[in-house]
Amino acid sequence: MPAIEKLRDRFEGQGVAFIVVTDEDAETVKPFVEEADWDLPIYLSSLETMPPGFQSRGIPVSYVLDADRRIVFQFVGASNWASKESFDYFERLLASSS
Repeated sequence: MPAIEKLRDRFEGQGVAFIVVTDEDAETVKPFVEEADWDLPIYLSSLETMPPGFQSRGIPVSYVLDADRRIVFQFVGASNWASKESFDYFERLLASSS
């Protein structure tokens, strides 16, 4: 989550949005997020209400959607979203959508 916040900060104001979706209940999520002091928007869902394209048994799963809300990248597992490679990827993605 801190790496996603760094990625978000890097691309703030450039038409990129970052959200977190979890199937955990609010009573579990709220203290965890408050203790970590994260300020990403967090949405609660369930596997039953999750759109089919976003259902996964992997944890965590990261999706990148383009301006038309199509999945252009999916990654299962932990990732360092604050890496140079991640920054470069998003810069290319933004350049291609201009």
